[in-house]
Amino acid sequence: MTRKFGEEIAHEHIGDGWVTRFVERNDDHLITRWTTGIDAVRHQADFEAKYDLHFDLLYQMIKEYNVEPAHMYNMDEKGFAIRVIGKQKRIFSKRMWESGEVTQLLQDGSREWITVLAGVCADRSTLPPGLIYASQNCSIRSNWVGDIEAGKHKVLVTSTPSGWTNNDQKVQSVIGQAMREGEERIAHKVAQSVHHLQVSNELLRGANDRLQEALKIKKKHKKKGRVLDLQQREEYHGGAVLWSPRKLRESEFRERVKQQEEEQEKLQKAEIGELKAQAALIKKKQAEQNRTEREAAKVVREKEKERVAAERAEIKRKKQEEREAATAQKSLQ
Repeated sequence: MTRKFGEEIAHEHIGDGWVTRFVERNDDHLITRWTTGIDAVRHQADFEAKYDLHFDLLYQMIKEYNVEPAHMYNMDEKGFAIRVIGKQKRIFSKRMWESGEVTQLLQDGSREWITVLAGVCADRSTLPPGLIYASQNCSIRSNWVGDIEAGKHKVLVTSTPSGWTNNDQKVQSVIGQAMREGEERIAHKVAQSVHHLQVSNELLRGANDRLQEALKIKKKHKKKGRVLDLQQREEYHGGAVLWSPRKLRESEFRERVKQQEEEQEKLQKAEIGELKAQAALIKKKQAEQNRTEREAAKVVREKEKERVAAERAEIKRKKQEEREAATAQKSLQ
């Protein structure tokens, strides 16, 4: 392309090595790099503002309709233009390349395509890849699918007039079929989980019922009996002893009397403890009162001591003044 531009400007034929020499002479402005092509339509849509708008709208829809991760798929289609070279060595403006303004070659997107469609769910599951061929009557040729083996290759094949998705209903049905298969697998897993939970619930319910019965029995036997005071005879020589109902009633009466005595003793101990607490409280209050009185007496004594000291100082001062006056009078005579 650079060679053709040079021939048009010079109006003469240019040799094969002229382009290389021209780039080397102008290496301050030109640079050569290997690059892949990008469609002109895609280049027009490749702007940060459009990306922000797209994801803002997507987030609003997810929030508004409460879309779960299992319902979100990231699908991408990679088109391969037939008879188009993937990489080419091109000459770019060095300034525009380093600034990032131009890094790819624009190419015409109106060519014959075969498209690979891939889909990944937000819950980390994947859809089988899809192949989209270009066919005006949406038919499938045998040489396209000759290498695909049933049961070995999980791939979906379809065709559209353009070899692209273009929101075609046929492609949507293929995608829906793959998604339904994934949903059936998820539903089967959910059914297994529900069955497992039901069995576990029944086992836990049975165990809970048995624990409730055991707890009731334990509550019934919670009241502990006391050993009856059955008085042995002096001539007892060991072995089993049979007690009459009268003897049992007597022992029960003695047990009740013993319990009453123990309760009375507990009450007496409680009363004694309360009296001791009251006595301790009175003693504490008396001690506080005595301490307050001692502190008040101490304050009175200190004030009295200060008053006496002040009087003595005043007397001493007056005597000193009298002596000084007498001395001064003698000196005048």
